Amino acid sequence: MGSLGFNNQVGSLPDNGMQEINAHPGVYSAAVINVLWSQLEPQQNVFDDSAINDALKTIATYNATYPATPVSAKLRINAGIGTPNWVMQLTGGPISITGNAGTIQIGAFWSAPYRAAWKALQAHLSSEFDTSSQIAEVAISSCSSRTDEPFIASLDATSLAAMRQYGFSDTTYMACLTDAINDYSGWKNTPLDFTFNAYRNSDGTSLVENPSFTISVMDAFRSSNGPQAVIANHGLQNPLSNAALPIYAEIQKLGPAIEFQTISPTVDWPSAIQLGLTYLPTEIEIWQTVAAGGQANLTQTQLQQWASDLK
Repeated sequence: MGSLGFNNQVGSLPDNGMQEINAHPGVYSAAVINVLWSQLEPQQNVFDDSAINDALKTIATYNATYPATPVSAKLRINAGIGTPNWVMQLTGGPISITGNAGTIQIGAFWSAPYRAAWKALQAHLSSEFDTSSQIAEVAISSCSSRTDEPFIASLDATSLAAMRQYGFSDTTYMACLTDAINDYSGWKNTPLDFTFNAYRNSDGTSLVENPSFTISVMDAFRSSNGPQAVIANHGLQNPLSNAALPIYAEIQKLGPAIEFQTISPTVDWPSAIQLGLTYLPTEIEIWQTVAAGGQANLTQTQLQQWASDLK
């Protein structure tokens, strides 16, 4: 992965300069391209794919420099903080919620106008990139708000109160998550990466873990998309959290294809990676390392060994 600083600062754009793969050449098989929805569709039905194409050119430059170990791309479109203003207006204006580093503004991602606009975006992107030889995977980020993970939402009292004024509830959020698979129906050839966490019911007086709902969506995803469905979790650590245990049990049951990302850049990396490898994953995302200006304190030797273990 590259730097995720854009996710914490309104108005900041993703940097797809591929600093990490250049800091550790020959290690990685793919690089994540992060793009904001607002970059791709600044006005309704007016599309600008230049951010994606520029990132693909950067990858092509790397591949020309290191032809023996070329990388492909994973495309991750960020909604949430990247929701265009015109979409927010479609759903009644921006909604203030708690983000990773303070207050952010989102649109009502559970509402019909928002959902229709998101599906139209995916229809456009799939028509342009589904047959791309460079893009090896696309992330399902429907219903996302605080991060790019659909099952992670701001459920503190203040954020909930703000969202409920626009119709947010367990019913509308669950409907959005259940239908997320259909948003990407235009992607016929590209593997789809869907990140799962334990759902938390929020309609009552307290939050209640509901992993059964998450598992039902996981099963439907694998059933409908078969080997094209990449089951993902971005909370890998050792030991796993109690909330993650039933999700990982289902991941093990469903089998490949599987993708992991650690819960943070500062976990006990050797322990987390060794645990992750026991699930026989297809891929593991690495946070930006110290060598590339990030926080993950990893060496070329460690990364090469884990890449070998994964293969």
